[in-house]
Amino acid sequence: MPVKDDLREFLRERVAKSGAPSRVDWEARKRDWIGAVERLYDTIESDFFKDARREKLVKVQRREVQVAEQYIGRYKIPELVVRIGNEEVVFSPKAVNVIGAAGRIDLIGERGQATIIRERDSKTRSESWSVVETRIPSRRVVPLTQQSLLAALRQVMTP
Repeated sequence: MPVKDDLREFLRERVAKSGAPSRVDWEARKRDWIGAVERLYDTIESDFFKDARREKLVKVQRREVQVAEQYIGRYKIPELVVRIGNEEVVFSPKAVNVIGAAGRIDLIGERGQATIIRERDSKTRSESWSVVETRIPSRRVVPLTQQSLLAALRQVMTP
């Protein structure tokens, strides 16, 4: 059998195994993503920065930005703006449709940026957030905690 026929046969098998195309509810995915981002910001404000806010070491505010994604289209989602002294750090949502994660937020400061990703356990349907420590030679992430947030802030803020 020529290679061309092998390829076609392989493709036929793949199509037969896949069955009917699944329908994705893009509106539900968008709502879920916006809710997850808002819950993350609530955690950052009320847990991670609770004492710092009380001592007026940080000022936190949310502002809406518009994001455009394939399949979902344009939508509004909040950014979290954290003012620390005379420097500003922004948690900026980039997309829900990303490879290897269930969403991505960039942490942007004067010195650079760090990446925070949302991970979902398909079995338990639980969500967690992680900081990407390295991408090369392979991706390494750590759970988002006060300690990993501190490391990310040190990475993106001026020394």
